[in-house]
Amino acid sequence: METAKNEIQPLSGESVVPKTSGLAIVSLVWGLLGFVTVGIGGIFAIVLAHRALVEIKESAGMAKGRGIAIAGLITGCLIVVIMGGGTIGVVYSLKRTAKIANHEMIDMWGNGYLYRFPSQMDSSKPEIMSNGPDGVAGTADDLSSQDAP
Repeated sequence: METAKNEIQPLSGESVVPKTSGLAIVSLVWGLLGFVTVGIGGIFAIVLAHRALVEIKESAGMAKGRGIAIAGLITGCLIVVIMGGGTIGVVYSLKRTAKIANHEMIDMWGNGYLYRFPSQMDSSKPEIMSNGPDGVAGTADDLSSQDAP
């Protein structure tokens, strides 16, 4: 009696076709839904894919779907990395936006501008100063609206 490629011949003589791991399928689905679930699905996909891979390895050929589980693992990891990076970018942008919304003007190095009136150079004009890239007042890299162009 010949058996099909994916069939296993148990001792009883009946042929058994290995079943695809449900955990593998669910991990792939959660990985694909990762964008919709704002990254949470990616975490589920990673956990379920690992469990599916263990289940398939320990099944002695009675379960298949290793490729599906790996695809779930990869999509889950990608979602977590993409959403994590996006979250960091959004938080950084909101932090900068909050400074602007509070009318705190910031220079290109992320430091607040200093406003003086009257200025130290010309008492009839206001002066706007930046502490420059080092953020320390009184150093050579400070910028002032009173500086000559």
